[in-house]
Formats: sequence, structure tokens, C-alpha cells
Amino acid sequence: ERAHPGQACCGHEPFDLRSNEACCNNRQLYEPYQEMCCGGVVLSSWSHICCNDRPVPTWSSAGQYQCCGRAGAMNTATQECCNGQVVDRGSPTQRCCAGNTLYNPQTQSCCPVAGGKMGLKPGPSCNPQPARPPVAAQPVQPPQARRAPARPAPVRPLPRPAQPAVRQPASAPVRPAPRLSLPLIRPAPIRPPVRVQPPVQRGPAQPSLPAGNRPVPARPAPARPAPARPVPANP
Repeated sequence: ERAHPGQACCGHEPFDLRSNEACCNNRQLYEPYQEMCCGGVVLSSWSHICCNDRPVPTWSSAGQYQCCGRAGAMNTATQECCNGQVVDRGSPTQRCCAGNTLYNPQTQSCCPVAGGKMGLKPGPSCNPQPARPPVAAQPVQPPQARRAPARPAPVRPLPRPAQPAVRQPASAPVRPAPRLSLPLIRPAPIRPPVRVQPPVQRGPAQPSLPAGNRPVPARPAPARPAPARPVPANP
């Protein structure tokens, strides 16, 4: 089949490049997060390891296996990987030092020597501390009974000297205080409430006219004198 954009071919089968699949030896698809392609074969990552393109079972009855560089696989129970080479251990506590040399860390130490190389030294430390002289044991003294602390004698108060009796003068008889007469306060008379009359409604205000157009108020006519009556002549 023909692959579309974003796809690739694995043999005769197209697959999406954005998926979780990969192609093994251009023949078989596999999922890298739980499988591996070793020697052109798809195997489970939980049951095998791939050392120099050779599948090796992770566990067996002899022990657990790991990769050791180009030397291939080694058994971690009986072998040690020293500088890319598989070396058989004589005891489970042996470790590598200076290439393919094995040593026991409990009785020897791998320390730098002249020339910038590593070498073995007796003792579990490269810088052993000088032995201290033994300290003489001091005899243990039995514990002594503790005495109770002495309590001080109680302090007695000194007697006070007798003081002469002081005669107090006879006090004058106590007179009662005069009574104060207060004026009688009468309450103010209660006035009836004042009624508020509503405001008088007036007509709309007339617009003010200019001084030249204001009407002139009518002046009252002057009072006329009464007509004189003729006085009758005496007979």
C-alpha cells in the first residue's frame, strides 16, 4: 500500500508516525514502551534485555543478568563487570579495582597510588588513623548516701515595746444637719398643638413687562366740592 502524508511503511503495512508504534527491521510493528527490537526480533522489555544486539533473558534459575559493555551479558550473582570485562567473583563481597583486579572491601581498600593509578592497600581504609592507647579503667566508687540539707532555725519575731495609752479628747455631740426646703416645681401647662394652614394657591405669575410697556395705574378723580345752597332770607 501507499503511505499518506504523516505515515511510513513497515514492510507492506503503513503506520502513523504520530502513534506509539515503531518498525522493527522493516518487517514488524511494535510498541517501544513495553517491547523492544533486538536482532530483528520483537521481544518483551520485561522478560529480556538486549546486549550487543543479542536478546538475553532477564531472569533465570542462575540469577539476574545485566549487560557489561561489549562483553555481553553477565550474571550479577557470580560475576562482576570490571572496565567493560566480565570477571568471575570468588565471593559475593568482592569488587573491582584497577581494571580487572578484584578485592575484598572488608580486608583491603582500593586507593590511588603513584602515577595516578589505583592500587590495593591492606586495611578497610586508605587513610587509617593511628591506634589510640587503651585507657585504664577507673574503679567505680559506690554511690554515697546523700545527706539531707540542714534547715535553718526559724526566726522568731522580737517583742515590740509597750506604748503608752493615748487619751482621746471627748468628742462634741453630733448635731443633725438642717433640712433644706426646696421650692415646689410645677409642671408647665400643656398647650394644644398649632394647626398649620395649607398655603394659599395663587394663579400663575404674570410675566413682567419692560418699563416702557407697563400699564399706568389709573389715578383717582379729584373730589368736587358740594354745591352751595342759598341761604333763605329772614322775613
